[in-house]
Amino acid sequence: MKRPPLGVLSLAIGSALSALLNGKYSLDAGQFEGGNLSLATLWENAPFFGHGLVFWLFLIPLLQALMTRKVVHVPSIKISGWIAVFTGLIGTSLIVSSFVSISVLNFVEFAMMIGAFYAVTSSAGKKQSLWVIGGWFAGITLVALIGLREYASMKAIDPTWRIFANQHNPNQAGALLATGVLIGIPLLFTGDRLSKLGIGFCLLLQGLALFLTQSKGALICLPIGLIVLAVCLVTIRPTSVGKGLGALAVAVVMIGGLGVLAQTAGKSQSTAGTGPMSRFSNSSEASTQSAGFRKLLWVSAIDLAKQRPYGWGLGTFQFESTRPGLVTQTALAHQGYLQLAAEASILAPITLLGFLIAVGLKGGRGASRLPVTSKIILCSSFGALGVLLAHNGIDSDLYINNLGTLVFMLCGAICATSADSQSPEVIFRIPRIAVASAVAVFIPLSITIGLGELYRAQARGALAANEPSVASELAKASIGIALGDGFGHALLTRATGSLEEAKTAAALAPSPKNFRAVALLQLREGNYPAARTAYNRALERDPNNFPAMLGLMNAGVQFNDPEGAKAAANRLIEVEKTTYFTVPSQAEIVPTASFHARLYLATVSPDSKQTLLRDAVKGFIRYRDITVPMAKRQFESNPNASVGGDDRNAFVDNLRKAANACRELQPRGDLGFDPAEEATRFEAAAAGLIK
Repeated sequence: MKRPPLGVLSLAIGSALSALLNGKYSLDAGQFEGGNLSLATLWENAPFFGHGLVFWLFLIPLLQALMTRKVVHVPSIKISGWIAVFTGLIGTSLIVSSFVSISVLNFVEFAMMIGAFYAVTSSAGKKQSLWVIGGWFAGITLVALIGLREYASMKAIDPTWRIFANQHNPNQAGALLATGVLIGIPLLFTGDRLSKLGIGFCLLLQGLALFLTQSKGALICLPIGLIVLAVCLVTIRPTSVGKGLGALAVAVVMIGGLGVLAQTAGKSQSTAGTGPMSRFSNSSEASTQSAGFRKLLWVSAIDLAKQRPYGWGLGTFQFESTRPGLVTQTALAHQGYLQLAAEASILAPITLLGFLIAVGLKGGRGASRLPVTSKIILCSSFGALGVLLAHNGIDSDLYINNLGTLVFMLCGAICATSADSQSPEVIFRIPRIAVASAVAVFIPLSITIGLGELYRAQARGALAANEPSVASELAKASIGIALGDGFGHALLTRATGSLEEAKTAAALAPSPKNFRAVALLQLREGNYPAARTAYNRALERDPNNFPAMLGLMNAGVQFNDPEGAKAAANRLIEVEKTTYFTVPSQAEIVPTASFHARLYLATVSPDSKQTLLRDAVKGFIRYRDITVPMAKRQFESNPNASVGGDDRNAFVDNLRKAANACRELQPRGDLGFDPAEEATRFEAAAAGLIK
């Protein structure tokens, strides 16, 4: 194939870099430690900034098409109509959001993904889209190599290691690698023998890396994509039916064989059940818990959609997910369609599906009469879309920039390649300039939002390094550049201890964490009633919030309100009966707030003291045996780490309180454990955490 135009080349490079780099989701947690501002940490801790940089590679061809051509390829009115309504719905959700800065960030992310659709349709022709999906395939190959190298470095430490491959989590990496396999199989029908061998080798790398993610969801959804691809090979026929299905079968058998060989080799070098892919054969408590937690997230998303049919605001599930009282705060709903329904109304996923169906129907019309290269593009695109849309039913892939971009990029390739999805339209100069100006706004907008996220990440790093003055300046820079940045004000609160800043943070970003910060500062000033009000505001959004209830209990003790303290303590114990406690987001994290509540009640309830102490110690034993070993490993690699919201000192304090509780227990009746022996073990565990 001849060298593509510069615009198409820009799209191809952007596609490859998107697969490789844009796999991280923006969270209020990223930080730069020790001033380490490398490119790797940039994409890790301030991902929006990186997403914006990659998007410019899609933006440039789009602007070039609008500014230099009178005739521009425009998708059909049905396709553009659906995407326009979808964009309007997610944009309107900003009005109802309680976390406007988060919603704006997520809206711009979606706008960039949709921009990739129009960049491909306007700049790539019926054959040149091959460069775009080829760029993605090349990027996925690099992702696979990174994942294989990652496993090679970790297998001696943990043979069951699930590779991340530069992505947010192994499940996302699995979905990403599955799209590479679906795109790569039709590419086998292009080029000469050497190029076919190269593509085949890349497919094997991707397949092996896919197995090493141990993503059950990706491997369950992969057959759906393969079925879609098989149907395309039969109906669109980029080659003879026998040859197409034969290549598909050989690729599947070879990739599957590699997975089996890797598992067999791993088991022969390790104890039973601890080799690679052992997650598939072991029905562990952790995997069962994970599935249960995922279902609770789906129920919570449905409940949120019922509570507010017009949505809670794009990107706000991470703060609103606790309202139904079923789960702890979680960033994503692990179901993209339900998350869109909860955040931007039930119409949002419906209009998105309407867009996808319109693309499929228009793109498939007359496909069998297209040139071979166009047929290959369509087969690759439909197959990869099949696995992506299926996986989005069990994960929030649309909220991950590279997977979301791929959905719209593939739709763009289908429209650009097919016979009936778009048509050349004459667009006069003034409308072209107007549209180009609107599109160009995303350049300063992405820089502004990206810099705000970057400053906040640097501020967290400065706070971790005990440099409050540096953190204060960085937080002010974030506030100055990002309008309505409640999280910047929250960081400034941590740096300065200002109650007014804490109130501003809670007003702009009313998360339980920000209201708890207000309460602590109110308590510092001796204003107990105001602190109670702030804690109760936190419990409005998260009715089972452990730190808020524990704060109420401790405040009641401090300000001589025994009834308030007892009420908070009993409320904490009641939470143990709910899924909020029994099905945590991480099976390894055993929450201790209700154990502390029992320790307090034991001091004011002599008749129940023995029972309260016994039950508290039993809980702490689970904490010591499950959570502490995992925390110890993290503290060894990062002394300043936080595990489940607690630092090293908090863990030591918990263990010592448990040891003291053991000493207060009377060794009578059937306790289920030996208090003296357990006290010794708690002290030993605490000593093991101290430097």
